[in-house]
Order: sequence, then structure tokens, then C-alpha cells
Amino acid sequence: MNPKHTSQRCPKCHHISKENRKKEKFVCTNCGYYDDADVNGAVNIRLRGLKKLGIDP
Repeated sequence: MNPKHTSQRCPKCHHISKENRKKEKFVCTNCGYYDDADVNGAVNIRLRGLKKLGIDP
């Protein structure tokens, strides 16, 4: 699975921007969702995996 944009993509509104990633913090410039950047990347990878398996969380 390609991890491209996983640390720049918002898991809530799906907005992708390099401005969302501020060093170790993730703050969505579209909806304001925030989290640790590594946790955010892991959440996005999990969502991609579930989608690939046909599971809609």
C-alpha cells in the first residue's frame, strides 16, 4: 500500500495539503481537525486498509 499523503490527509474531511503538516503536528487547514502527525498518518493507513478489505468504518 502506497503511504503517499497519509501524513497530509485529513481523516475527517479528506482535505490533502502539505500545510496540514506542521512538523510533529497535524492541523487540517480546511476543517480544523488536529492530532499528532504520526498518529494521523497511522489513522489514514488504517482507513485505507479497511477500504481495501471492503470494510467501511
